[in-house]
This record gives sequence, structure tokens and C-alpha cells, in this order.
Amino acid sequence: MGKLEKAPLRWTPLLKALIRVCGSPPRLYYVLKYLERNSFVCRVVVDGKSHWSITDKGKELLKVLSEDAHKHACQTDSASEQKRERSQI
Repeated sequence: MGKLEKAPLRWTPLLKALIRVCGSPPRLYYVLKYLERNSFVCRVVVDGKSHWSITDKGKELLKVLSEDAHKHACQTDSASEQKRERSQI
């Protein structure tokens, strides 16, 4: 969804971005349908072609997910640091 913050995208660029992140093609159709059904993304027409765009609700979700991921990464780093400190004692 972060890519959609910059500009609406067509299906193929979204799929390529997800493959880069996930390593394999996820079920993009079902993910987009879920996000659309819950108003996180919407379809827009650009130059007569359908594109996907993130909504304000989707931006809020992305913000929460990013904060949660950051918090989790900080907790993981903290736990690793504590392990290293214990092993040095």
C-alpha cells in the first residue's frame, strides 16, 4: 500500500512490487478485493485505464502498520542487545 501513496498504480506494477517484497506472487486479486471492500483502496480511472489508489482510511492503516512494524523491530533489537549483554557477563 505504500506504493499507492505516491500515485495510483495499475495491476502489473502492483504485482511486481509485491513479488519483490514477498519473493513470490501473492494472491493479489484477493488482497485488493479485501482492501477495496473495506475502503482501504479504491479504483480510479487514469487515461481510460483502471488504477488502484489508496484512500484516507488506507493511509491510516498503513501508518498504524508501519508504527507497529517499527515497534516490533525495536523490541527485537532490544531483546538481541540484552542477549549480547548477558553473554558478555
